[in-house]
Amino acid sequence: MSYTMYSVFNSSNPLKHNHIYSLDGELIVLNDDGQPDFELVMSRFRSYKPTPLPPVQFVVFDIINHKHTWTTSLPLIQRKEVLSKALRPHQNMTKIKWLQGNAEAYFSAVCKKDLEGIVIKNPTSTYKVNRTSDWFKIINYKYTDGLITGYRKGEFGLVLESFEGETWGIMEHMPTKARREFYEIARRQHVSDSKKYVFLETSLPCKIR
Repeated sequence: MSYTMYSVFNSSNPLKHNHIYSLDGELIVLNDDGQPDFELVMSRFRSYKPTPLPPVQFVVFDIINHKHTWTTSLPLIQRKEVLSKALRPHQNMTKIKWLQGNAEAYFSAVCKKDLEGIVIKNPTSTYKVNRTSDWFKIINYKYTDGLITGYRKGEFGLVLESFEGETWGIMEHMPTKARREFYEIARRQHVSDSKKYVFLETSLPCKIR
């Protein structure tokens, strides 16, 4: 474990028998609603204040090495069994909860709690570093309404702001068909420009994911 991980666990070892393990997981900090909050994670590790820091949990997805033996070639369901035997209860470490089947109902429950989403995995799949068809992430996308006020001259990018005039930044991804429709509408407008941007006379409403 790194220095950061020791700071999370207060130097206590959540692994059994003090063997060497390699784990795949994610550090999380929960907000007041009990939901993982990425911004709280970043502020937690950027803080140098001596005041009490928010508690961090390491959520373990998978085990890659067990007692100096690589487990990446084992099927996922077997790695889950190895992981269960390797970890002992600890307030700052927990295994990701998983279930077999009922993906639609599980995703619906995740959406109701406003969580990020779920990952569907083939129980016979081996461990892969890169993307694989055996693992499929289903994201609970959030949508909001805003305005397109202009676009970037070089690399594609739309200038966004709220209906209240708050600048939101640049949106760099848009379906090809929607891009063509946007440029067709923009060409009919009177515009002004700067060195890097073209600004629309009439802002266009849009839905942002």
